[in-house]
Amino acid sequence: MYLSLSRISVFEYPGNVKNVEQQIIQRDDEQSTVEDEWIGDRLSSHKREKMRKISGLSADQMSEAMKNAKEEWKQQHFKKKSKSSYSNCKEVHDAETISLAQQVNFFVYFVLLGALLYFMNRDYNGVITKVFSKYFPREAKTLGLI
Repeated sequence: MYLSLSRISVFEYPGNVKNVEQQIIQRDDEQSTVEDEWIGDRLSSHKREKMRKISGLSADQMSEAMKNAKEEWKQQHFKKKSKSSYSNCKEVHDAETISLAQQVNFFVYFVLLGALLYFMNRDYNGVITKVFSKYFPREAKTLGLI
């Protein structure tokens, strides 16, 4: 899904977010029609009989095993589908769900970058100020660096 999202956003972005969401949902629906069918339904009776003989099960045991396997598949398929929907993806990546660990990581890197810039500017005679003034002359003039 993420691959299709990136492909849509890079190559086919029509300028309307709702169109992008609809395209993603349509592609997910197209892919899910293939995945929605349990593979046990496609097995021929000959293959089922062969599997039953190899595993040494009676006909009743084999039908019970196939029924249990299909129920287990349905449960796993439902969990997989509910986790991979686009709406859940949006909720997970919401700006309000930043964990404390992520905030601490951001703060540590921010402080380290600030310290690096401060010490480079101090030890190398204002090189950071000079570079800033060279590439951003109007901003440097506004800040009074020039």
